[in-house]
Amino acid sequence: MVVPLPERLEEMFAERLSAVPEATRRMLLLAAAADDPDTRAVVPAASAAVPGADVEVWAAAESAGLVRLDHGRVEFRHPLMRSAVYGAASFPQRREAHLLLAQELERAPDRRAWHMAAAALGPDESIARALAETAGQAGRRGGHRAGAAALEKAARLSEREGARARRLLDASDLAMRAGEPWWATSLAADATEATDDDRMLAEAALRRGQAAAVTGRHRAALSHLLPLAASGSGSAGGLPEPAMAAQALAHLAGVVHDSGDDLVRRRVLELFTALPGEAGDIHQEVWTRACCDPHGDRRKTLGLLDRAVSGPGLAPDALMLLGRAAWVLDETALAVRLLGEAAERLRAVTPDTDATLSHALAWAQFDAGAWESAWVSAEDARRAAADNGMRTVASGAGVVGAMVLASRGDVGGARTLIDRALHRVDLSESRALGARTALVRAAVAAAEGDHALEYESLRGLFTAGPDPRPVHYHCSLYGVGDLAAAAVRVGRRKEAAAVVDAVERRVGAQASARVRLMVGRARALLCDGDRAEMLFRAVSDDPAAESWPFERAVVYLEFGEWLRRRRRMGEARSALARALTVFERLGARPWMDRTVGELRACGVAVRGAEAPVAADRLTPQQLQITRLAAQGLTNRQIGERLLLSAPTVGFHLYQVFPKLGVSSRVQLRDALGAADIGREGGPEAVSRDRSLPTAGAGHR
Repeated sequence: MVVPLPERLEEMFAERLSAVPEATRRMLLLAAAADDPDTRAVVPAASAAVPGADVEVWAAAESAGLVRLDHGRVEFRHPLMRSAVYGAASFPQRREAHLLLAQELERAPDRRAWHMAAAALGPDESIARALAETAGQAGRRGGHRAGAAALEKAARLSEREGARARRLLDASDLAMRAGEPWWATSLAADATEATDDDRMLAEAALRRGQAAAVTGRHRAALSHLLPLAASGSGSAGGLPEPAMAAQALAHLAGVVHDSGDDLVRRRVLELFTALPGEAGDIHQEVWTRACCDPHGDRRKTLGLLDRAVSGPGLAPDALMLLGRAAWVLDETALAVRLLGEAAERLRAVTPDTDATLSHALAWAQFDAGAWESAWVSAEDARRAAADNGMRTVASGAGVVGAMVLASRGDVGGARTLIDRALHRVDLSESRALGARTALVRAAVAAAEGDHALEYESLRGLFTAGPDPRPVHYHCSLYGVGDLAAAAVRVGRRKEAAAVVDAVERRVGAQASARVRLMVGRARALLCDGDRAEMLFRAVSDDPAAESWPFERAVVYLEFGEWLRRRRRMGEARSALARALTVFERLGARPWMDRTVGELRACGVAVRGAEAPVAADRLTPQQLQITRLAAQGLTNRQIGERLLLSAPTVGFHLYQVFPKLGVSSRVQLRDALGAADIGREGGPEAVSRDRSLPTAGAGHR
């Protein structure tokens, strides 16, 4: 990539260039015109173009400190020197260099097309077609950014307006797939200027609406997408193609979930109902249903999800859409699997991170109890989103990370991260983000023992008055269990009970197993006697609750507390021990401390064991994996237990072996110590994590 130089640098490099012979300068221009894949073509092109282009001529460039020759490749010693050489040449000189390189790259048509394009004097359809072909090849290999750039260049060289608009729209699509929504917006806007074809104008509006949706510009997204959805559903005149309306509705569904706007939600559901049955595909239908009405006809939506997941050869886009839908529907294990597979597939073809995918995966991993993985995914999402102007996604990823820190007792780190994530963010525009922020702030308050603030944060998830309604139709519901727990501590049982009643009326029989767990927990906390015990047992004994280990462990803890207060010590110890095992594995320090205190009140002497010296060299996740491998589990079995892929497990073990001084799996038991094998992680392991901040001075 050639970049403009500051004037002072340009003068300095120009002075060094003027000191070398003319023949050397011509060869340097060939090297500057060649991108990295073309550098092996530079030497033969120079030999053909410059008489006497031998070792002495190149030696002059090397002795001047401009380039280095290495096994037939020419490399500039400073990246800006390449820009200086290219910028100092006239257009005829640059054109000649590109044509010479194109001649040497006959067997590399994709690279040849780029050089022919750089040498073009005006529109040239043959070059435009060649560039479009290279874009198709790049897109199939996962090189969406390179494909978009090729199509944008092809559009400039197109001789007909229709072809120009078509290529700009295809470039916009690839730019979105590359995670660059602002570039996609610009390309779609250029396409709008290049055509008066109704079909392509509608597609441009779709692309602009999609880009606006992922960048949190909800009003702009609605202005582009709602007319398309209405036209395709037959409620307004316009396009006769329902498939485009289905795409518009799928993008609108994401806006609905982010914004939490109930009026828009009802409008989207009306348009969705009016769509012809054959419109769109099953992936879009599942996503739209899940986002807009997760507690509506749940049985039908889950049936569609099962059918869609069982379809052959799902593309990464479909996997991501279905995985996000599964997460909204509280099919958490399925969400982790689908989103994880989509991430692995994308990682195999491109180094770029899909910010939206990583953000969704981080939440699913957190809910599933894979907090280490959730932290990594959230950081990946935050960086990629920040790089590409996706402010809402970046903020959401920061909130996931803050939730991990708060749950582990690092209240200072959680506050810092949440403040950074919400800088210049209007939460009234994104009620989903606002609801999840309230959950994090409540977790911070709970870790500090400020239960009044915890209660106020959670009560804000629902409207005031005798008939409280969720501020966000989906995300607010996940605070109902913690709300009841805080209400008991601050004497607000009656108010909390009204909220729980309202939630039950809203979701009814369509509640997910996770929402049933939370509502059952809340009911158990807010009542007394035999009914409380029945509710605690029903929730804790529900096999479906295994999908949310942290939330189930909290129920075990609270049930153990309830049993201890009634002096049923044996039963209390059993429930508390179950809770402690999970909290230790997760590194949930505030919950560990609370559980240990309860166990001591039951007469159990609890003290943290020192980690073996060998294990001290490992991060908590490496320690978990190593303990399981020492028990004889395969990489796949370990991955299934920890929600990781088998290759990821193998990579961790590859790093573990030299740390422990072993060369095979059979040596792991001795390296760790037999007494340590049965545990999957303890509180003492948490403080050694090099990748994830842990509880600091803010922890009580």
